[in-house]
Amino acid sequence: MYGLSECATSFRKAIASRSPFEISPSFLIARFREDQEENELVTNIFVGNLDITVTEQQLREVFAAQGTVETITIVKDRDTGEPRGIAFVEMTQATEAQGAISALHGTMLNGRPMSVNEARPKLHRDPVRDPGRRDHRRHRM
Repeated sequence: MYGLSECATSFRKAIASRSPFEISPSFLIARFREDQEENELVTNIFVGNLDITVTEQQLREVFAAQGTVETITIVKDRDTGEPRGIAFVEMTQATEAQGAISALHGTMLNGRPMSVNEARPKLHRDPVRDPGRRDHRRHRM
């Protein structure tokens, strides 16, 4: 199912491409379906238990042996900028992505066994009603 951020992105694209007076509900629905089809073409893979010295190039070489890699994102701590030991790899073909998951899960990279799984979609949380939010760490001025 599409999350709120994807709908907002689709709506922004529609607004940018047309005058506000020309936008019809059917146009937005068609645009939403196009975006949904685009997102289904890419499989997002979660890679965990990485050494903090692992580079994007090393991950690209490992995953490129299994298929076509679209993007690689190494997650970094927002306060220190240090790598957190996890990454996300997007592959264009679902069959290649499944092959990479099964072939690379548990393999060693820089002396640590990688944990490789298909990434789960990020859950949308209401910041007003979510008691577990971490706004206390963000100082607003």
